[in-house]
Amino acid sequence: MFIVTVTNGFACSDLDSVIVVVNHLPESNAGPDTAFCSGGSASIGTNNTPGYHYSWNTANGLSDSTLANPTVTWTNNDTITDTLTFIVTTTVDSCSTSDSVTVIVFPLPIVDAGEDKYLCSESTDTIGSTPIGTYTYSWNTANGLSDSTLANPTVALSNDSIVNDTNMFIVTVTNGFACSDLDS
Repeated sequence: MFIVTVTNGFACSDLDSVIVVVNHLPESNAGPDTAFCSGGSASIGTNNTPGYHYSWNTANGLSDSTLANPTVTWTNNDTITDTLTFIVTTTVDSCSTSDSVTVIVFPLPIVDAGEDKYLCSESTDTIGSTPIGTYTYSWNTANGLSDSTLANPTVALSNDSIVNDTNMFIVTVTNGFACSDLDS
């Protein structure tokens, strides 16, 4: 408490007091920067502190913009990375602080197993697509394929039966960000 005494020129005085409450300054913690592949998610922020109120700068992609540690989920439909910045403002009483976190969302690789093919027994054809830069390819089976690690292997199968033989080939493609997707 502070007290002030005022005296005028006639020797008259009066006093008044004021109470100053110094509130605790909350700690904002948006968490460490993080990254994940498109369609994935990550937790950002920190553990909840009772009495603190949390507000993130956007609700886009967040499970709840009023939690201390929401989950961010994002789909990147592009071929380049999405860089997102989330800012949390933490308030207790009338005091606030802010912190930010960067979330990088890597794109999924472009994957194409090609169109369905109809082959005669003991004939060959190519499946898949043109290889892309640093992508790696893995087909679900090597049976009948020239190389199960190529983007566009040659398929050669034989069928001694009267009944048509249907084979499904699934390719898993992984890009330079270690993100994978598949197609059949």
